[in-house]
Amino acid sequence: MNEEEKNNAEVEKGVGVQVGQAGLLVLAIALIAWIGYGAVNNKTISQRVSPDQVVAMVNNEPIKRAELDRRLTPVEEEYKAKGTPFDDATRSQMESQVLNSIVDEELLLQAAKSMGVVVTPKAIDDEYQKLVAQLGGDDAFAKALDQYNLTPELIRTEIERQLLIEAYLNKDMGISVDQVTDEDRHKAYDKLTSSLDNPPSFESVSDSLDQYVLDEYRQKKASEIVSKLRSSSKIDVLLDQTQPSQP
Repeated sequence: MNEEEKNNAEVEKGVGVQVGQAGLLVLAIALIAWIGYGAVNNKTISQRVSPDQVVAMVNNEPIKRAELDRRLTPVEEEYKAKGTPFDDATRSQMESQVLNSIVDEELLLQAAKSMGVVVTPKAIDDEYQKLVAQLGGDDAFAKALDQYNLTPELIRTEIERQLLIEAYLNKDMGISVDQVTDEDRHKAYDKLTSSLDNPPSFESVSDSLDQYVLDEYRQKKASEIVSKLRSSSKIDVLLDQTQPSQP
């Protein structure tokens, strides 16, 4: 790979990071991480308060401790893998952040359902098959589900939830490439190439810049949508009443 190709790759990598962040817009659950940490999570839950205890209410819909623990476990494991202490203060902070994300996701899901958003069985199956492939095929996937006490139905339900949210956001955003201005493209180009000694030409990465800018638009718009939903919803956070014992 020559220098120009390397620099092009760096810009594409930057766009890839942005696309990955855009996935957070729909607050999508990392299903692979869920499966990967399933065994740890089961152990963690058993050492805390009841998994059925309610940690938040969102428009009369409960969010239970089991869901919070499931989402928190990969965060805790990542800290440990990096050798970073996961003390009481960090745990409390991360629990609040994770719970906020769950609340936002529940708000988006409720909004999607209220608007009559639906996803087809084919769309769910397509995403399911992608996940199977990512985990190494049917046999490896079945083994993972069995090992961590998960079912295909549970995975498909989670996929449906995330597709509903994504469809709702896309419908409500009304964002298209026509909205991307040259000024936006140049700002993105400067941001992505500022650390490169020999950056690629603007023209050679223009398509990637469009994607980068669109994803920034989506992130901003998604934040606005969630803020609006929060302002018109009844949300009760009960986390302080259900503090877990330490594992």
